[in-house]
Amino acid sequence: MDVCSIQQVHAGITLAVRGRVTEAGLPAFMNEKMTLLMGYLREKGIRPAGFTYICFNNMDLNDWEIEAGVPVAKPDGGEGEIVPSSLPACLAATTMHLGGSSGMKNVYWRLKSWMAENNYEEQGPMYEICLNDPRFTPPEETYWGMWIPLKS
Repeated sequence: MDVCSIQQVHAGITLAVRGRVTEAGLPAFMNEKMTLLMGYLREKGIRPAGFTYICFNNMDLNDWEIEAGVPVAKPDGGEGEIVPSSLPACLAATTMHLGGSSGMKNVYWRLKSWMAENNYEEQGPMYEICLNDPRFTPPEETYWGMWIPLKS
């Protein structure tokens, strides 16, 4: 079972791609957009300053409004679909997961349940980070982190 905890998340500047997608369309969207984003970073000589992330601005599985991005060391204006963005500094409920992305829905509900049991209230969207690249890593070896900002 995934362990839940409270951690301080530090702010960061990012480059990102935004879009709307269904649950079924998420893997293809992420593959396409992260390939685009990583290509842009290589072309511009920008090194990632952290793990790739997905920000879920809503939890409608039929119409997710998401942002997929990567932290960078210094601001960049982006180009086309690639836009500057940021990660908020906050206290967050967090958990980690080893396994395919298909298990993330259960991880999310376990984290939400843990928050309710411990009287924590969310404030803002849910974030997932991937500690290795799921495009090139077998699902059973993929490490995920999840965090939800908390009301202070």
